[in-house]
Amino acid sequence: MGRKKILFIATGGTFSSAASPDGVKPALSIDDMISRFHKREKDIDITGIQITNLDSTNIEPSHWQAFAQTIQDHVSQVDGIMLGHGTDTMAYTASALSFALTGIDKPVIITGSARSADHPGTDAGRNFDDACVMAAQRNLSGVYVCFGGRVIHGAHARKEELGSDNIRDPVDIFVSVNAPEVGKISGGIWTQNPDYIPHNVSPFNSHTSFDPRIGYVFLMPGLSSSILRHHEHAKAVIIDSFGDGGIPFTYGDWEKDIGYLLDRDIPVVVISQTGGQATMSVYEPGLRMKQRGVTPGMNIMREAAITKLMWIAGNYPELSGKSMMDMFTKNICGEYYMASPSSPG
Repeated sequence: MGRKKILFIATGGTFSSAASPDGVKPALSIDDMISRFHKREKDIDITGIQITNLDSTNIEPSHWQAFAQTIQDHVSQVDGIMLGHGTDTMAYTASALSFALTGIDKPVIITGSARSADHPGTDAGRNFDDACVMAAQRNLSGVYVCFGGRVIHGAHARKEELGSDNIRDPVDIFVSVNAPEVGKISGGIWTQNPDYIPHNVSPFNSHTSFDPRIGYVFLMPGLSSSILRHHEHAKAVIIDSFGDGGIPFTYGDWEKDIGYLLDRDIPVVVISQTGGQATMSVYEPGLRMKQRGVTPGMNIMREAAITKLMWIAGNYPELSGKSMMDMFTKNICGEYYMASPSSPG
């Protein structure tokens, strides 16, 4: 078996950071990172490209497009891709790339660290090594987050801070939402989860554009429905709602203001703040709005819903609101795990 070739794309984040008078911020160059963390020189060659060196708070959709385009330009020359990224918006980037690179036939592994590279308890070296091993896997394809020994589908990964009663390691900060973990890696050994069923995707045909004009409303008791009218120039609007996807109808003018958007061909999607399914098919507050034309988000997680709509709007700008929703409810990359988006599962 020949040596594996891995492309490491550096974007910044805690992964490349060190303490400074201005606070912890990206400091290491890509060469610094490879020389410090690469421990598998006998088996794997790593080349690097530095696209940005930013705290991930500053990563936005134009960066996702640059990341996806860089991967598309180089994937045929390597066995796998590693992308170093800050943890705060890693879930958004992982979801975005899952759509932009649907059908890619090699592993794209996103990783980072909870502690900066100069911290005595840093996890940067471990995560770099784990990601390197995963990017070299011959029988793995698609976009994944590899962090703290967990391997998670890119459209199901979420950063989750630890509570005082949580027994997880403090650098184990990513979980899989609405899908099993793909597997685990420890000491360079990759173990696939037998309960994880991969989603069959179409052949690789990347679409790398994103349109950020997606409205987002986090519903809270007493919120005025007039907030929806601030999104009259959006391509689509997401309402992050309660429980099964209920929308109030005894206060405000939610039905009227939702209608204001729908009548302007701006589709409205409802997801659940619980992280569970928003079927809008059980309780009256959900059924009323579903019958009005609102689209239930089912079990898609927040980050995937947002980036999927940005991706649809960016690559298919000619679509009507209805056609956008037809595409949104299709399972593109496995974002709806083990369930049809048109029915509970």
